[in-house]
Amino acid sequence: MIRNIVENGMKISEIAKELTIINIASYSEEDR
Repeated sequence: MIRNIVENGMKISEIAKELTIINIASYSEEDR
């Protein structure tokens, strides 16, 4: 049970990182 929560948290953090990178890339393109 606890291990599942930890694994889910890691997955969520990885997805959040990817979304953040995508957001930064789209913002930088708009600035040009």
